[in-house]
Amino acid sequence: MVAKEHRKGPSLSAGEKTRLRTCIVQRVEKPADEMIRFVLGPENEVVPDLKASLPGRGLWVSANRKDIDIANKKGLFAQGFKKKVQVYDGLSDQIEELLAQRAMQALSLCAKAGLVVAGFEKVQAILANKRLCGILFARDGSSGSIGKIRAKLKNDMQTNKIVLHECLLNSQLAIALGKPNVIHAALLSGGAAKMCLAAIKRLEDFEPSFICESIMDKDTGQ
Repeated sequence: MVAKEHRKGPSLSAGEKTRLRTCIVQRVEKPADEMIRFVLGPENEVVPDLKASLPGRGLWVSANRKDIDIANKKGLFAQGFKKKVQVYDGLSDQIEELLAQRAMQALSLCAKAGLVVAGFEKVQAILANKRLCGILFARDGSSGSIGKIRAKLKNDMQTNKIVLHECLLNSQLAIALGKPNVIHAALLSGGAAKMCLAAIKRLEDFEPSFICESIMDKDTGQ
């Protein structure tokens, strides 16, 4: 099944996102923006509501693959909704795809704002730029070229901390940036970049196998 995100209704405001919701798996309260809301569709199918905007009663699960798989395996959606529900095969994979789509959309907006540099040579050339706020590597890219950028960044770094992300595929980076075969991309600070990094972090938090590495300034040790 192709992952689709329903768009009906407004998104939560910043204040509403700080409200606590109870995870049906962990049975603990967490901020809403650290969780995923689920509602029932017209055929009692479980629908992920990433914007927390769809009408109807919702259930909340911590935004990670493990807890969503547990909720599905233990029948917690049916228990929470108090009725028989339909859970599509690969629910966690669908959510990962939706989160990746959101990260791609945010990265595309950054590119349109002139905040993205792509390509091995171009990324290497701006590693000392104080506006550099993140580097994206395709998780199916060449480990050799990625290692060269990582080593050069540690040597040439002039900012306090840069986070390296390996959560999107080569094809996904290419679609987001409108360029073929994107393995390396650098993100420069700006309003759109902050939203992009938040979307990337949400994807990385969902799938723990994705790499998120902080490179600290060797002089400050921060």
